[in-house]
Order: sequence, then C-alpha cells, then structure tokens
Amino acid sequence: MKKALSIILAILTICLAFPSAAAAGDALQPTGNIGAEGDNVTWNYDGVDTVIISGTGAMRANELTEIGWPTAFTKVTTVIIEEGVTTISESLCSGWKGVTSISLPSTLERIGRSAFSGAPLQSEIVFPASLQVIEANAFHNCSNLTGISFLGETVQFESSVFWNCRNLTEAILPSKQETVGAGMFDGCSKLLTIDLPDTVKTIGNAAFRSSGISELPDPAALTEIGAEAFRLCPNLTSVSIPQGLETLGSSAFEACANLTEVLLPNDMTAIPFGLFRNCEKLGAIEIPADVRFIGEAAFDDCQSLQTATVPNGVQTIGRNVFSRCTSLKSIQVPDSVQQFGEAAFFQCKALEEIRVPYGVKQIPTACFAECTSLKTVTLPEGVETIGERAFSGCTSLESITIPDSLTSIYGNALEKCYALTDIYYGGCPAQLRQCLVSGSGSILGTGKAVVHYAKEDPQPFGPGVQLTEEPQGSCPFCGEDHDGAFGWLISIIHYILALFSGKL
Repeated sequence: MKKALSIILAILTICLAFPSAAAAGDALQPTGNIGAEGDNVTWNYDGVDTVIISGTGAMRANELTEIGWPTAFTKVTTVIIEEGVTTISESLCSGWKGVTSISLPSTLERIGRSAFSGAPLQSEIVFPASLQVIEANAFHNCSNLTGISFLGETVQFESSVFWNCRNLTEAILPSKQETVGAGMFDGCSKLLTIDLPDTVKTIGNAAFRSSGISELPDPAALTEIGAEAFRLCPNLTSVSIPQGLETLGSSAFEACANLTEVLLPNDMTAIPFGLFRNCEKLGAIEIPADVRFIGEAAFDDCQSLQTATVPNGVQTIGRNVFSRCTSLKSIQVPDSVQQFGEAAFFQCKALEEIRVPYGVKQIPTACFAECTSLKTVTLPEGVETIGERAFSGCTSLESITIPDSLTSIYGNALEKCYALTDIYYGGCPAQLRQCLVSGSGSILGTGKAVVHYAKEDPQPFGPGVQLTEEPQGSCPFCGEDHDGAFGWLISIIHYILALFSGKL
C-alpha cells in the first residue's frame, strides 16, 4: 500500500511539474520563425544576453506573443537585426528593460508600433537611408537615448515616435523631410534646439510639447504649426511667428511659463483658441492690423500682461480672451467690435476703465466680473442685455450708466458691488422694472445704490399725484376712454390691478 501511494505521488509530482517546464521552455525558446506570411525571418537567442534576427523580408506585423515570441527576455542586452530584414514587428522589444544595444540593417524599411517602447537602448541611433516609415510610439520612453540621425531624405513619422525620450539632446532629421510628426518629441525635456531642414512644411500637433526647445524653429517652407505644438515649453522666452503661415493651431504656445516677448506676423488674420493661455510672464501684446478674430481664451491667465491693443476690424472678443489677466491696466477696444464673449475680462483686477463700443448689444455672463479696479462704466445706446454676474464683484465700482435701449438685466448683474452709489438709467422706472429678468433679484445688488432716471413714468396716476374730479381721456393702463363722473374711479381700479399684477 505504501509503495502504491509513493508511485501515485511521484506521478502527480511529474504531472504538476510538466506544465511549468513546458511554459518555461516556451518563454525561452532559443530559435523560431517570426516572419510575415511568405517571408522567412527567424530569431536565435544565445541563452545569455543576445538575440539575433536574420532572414529575408518582413517580420510578422502584429503582436508576436501570438506565435510564442518571448515577451520577457530579462537578460537580453543586445538585439542584432541582420541584413535582409525589411520590417520590424510591432512591440518587438517593448518593455525589455535590459536592452541597451540594437543594430539596424541597411535593408530596413519599416519599424512597427511600440517596437522598442520602454527599452533603455544605447545613447545614439543612426537610421538607414532605406527607412520609409516609423510607426507610433516606436521609441517611446527610451530613457538612455541621447541622439538620433537619419541617412535618408524623408521618413513618414506616425504619432509620438520619440515621446518622453527625456535624455534626447540632439535630433538630425532626414535631409528633405517635410513633416515633423504629431507628438514626435513630446516630453523630450533636454532637447533644447533642433535644426529643421528648410523643406519642413508642417510641425504636427504637440510635436514639441513639454520639450526643452528654447527657440522657435523657422524653416523656410513652414506653412503649418499644429495644435499644442510648443505647449508647456519652459525654455521658450521669445517667439517670432514667421510670415506666410497658413495654419496656426489652438494652444500652440499655451503655458510657456517663461515666455516674455511675442512678435506676431503682419499677415496674421486670426488669433486661435488658447494661443498664449497661461503664459504668466507675457507682459504686452500688439495684435496685427489684419486680425479680424480673437479666439476663445487666447490670452487667458496671462497674469503679467499689462497692455493690449486690439486693431480696428476685429468684430468679436471671444469668451475668456483676457480672463484672469490680473495685471491688465489698459486695453484699446475699437469701434469695430460688436460682441464680447462670456467672461471676456473676468478678474482683470487692474483694469481701471473700459470703453464699450456702440455696436455691442450684449454684456454677457461674468464679462467684467471681479474687475476690482473699475470705478465707472458707461454703456452706450444700443446695449440690450446685461447678463448674469456681468459686473459682479466689481468692488470699486461707484457708478454705472445704462441706456434706455436695455431690454433685460439680471438681478445679480451688480452683486457685490459694495461701492456702487449711483445708477444712471436712460429710461423711466416702469421700463427698468420690465427689463429685470424674472426671479433674479434686485438690480440694486447690495441695496445701497440710488437709481437716477432720465424719464418719468408715463402714467398720470401714481404716489403723490393729485387726482382731478373728472379725469377724461385714454386710460394709460387699459388704453380705453373712461369719460364721465366715474371715469376717474375706473382708472384708479385699473391702476391697482396693474400694481398687483406686476405691470408697474
């Protein structure tokens, strides 16, 4: 019995051990085929630190784990790809933390997505002239890479090829390159300069975002700078945007913390969304004469901006354009402006005066909220709407002039205006009451202000008015004639009804 039990235990031990051994064998296969269909490409692992890939044609395009390719060669430091191989597979060495040396053949045409992502690699890589395409994230987060250069004339770069190669200091692009790919050098914080070929036409979205670039590249053929192309570049101190640029993307220079000087080209016609948002050291801006549109948040949170000139011809100052420009003391707003966006001047705490052009019909939500240095405001004839919190928190505002063109005003438009003593209104009390948006409170805000009316209410019967014995003529409350001895009584009744119905 004991002998039989021993045999059973031995068999169980062998069965349990077999899968582990098989798995270990699969993970460390010394050789195998990773070629694409019809191509013969093999690998050979020496069991120590080197993998050699050889053969003719392309490697398999998709994940190699599907055919048993080892995913954790923890001891491998060297990957040699021999002549004849034309394509490197997706994720070939992705995450191999020990790989510090790769060798690329002169026959190489394509490097797959994330092929070397996260591998430390050697300090410099020279890409062969035969190379045509590098797919997305191919060298993402290769921490030891300090220099790259290309022997060919042009390469198609997909997105984020060298993303977060934080020690990359030198990049020499193909001699006739036309495009710097999207996110290509995003996060390359030590890349201070780059000499782009004059053939470069496009700098893609986020191409140099969060990089160490200290000056704006200006190749002769450049026509497009993509969205966020130089966002979060702390070493940029001055920017001169070149003439002839056809496309300038949104937030291209956003949050460049040390940017102090900007020169915009004379042929510029629009300021894109968020172009210089949160450039906290930018002190002044002169917008070119041909600009007709200033996009949303273009200068939002430029806390050092003291002066700004808006050229005649601009029709809209968009939402949050100068919001949180806490040092902005003066701004020239031309007669061409017909529209302010919401919070356009929100928290411009140093702004002492503002000229609202005659074409503006609406003071939108929070447009001048928390402009704590504003003392007087004159709104021109033609203004129809004063929105929610339009002047809320203007703690130094003493007086405001409102035209009788007004059709609506929110009760909180002047809230927290603690210094407000005088409101000059171009109409009569009944008009102003009709303008007040229902349920939004009192126009007086803090309740200390006195409203000065330019006109009296048109109705002849009100508090303090002596009634004649037999008033005749049209009733101002119903539009009908109440002649005779009791006509005056009917008019009084209509007055009381109008009072309780909120028409007065």
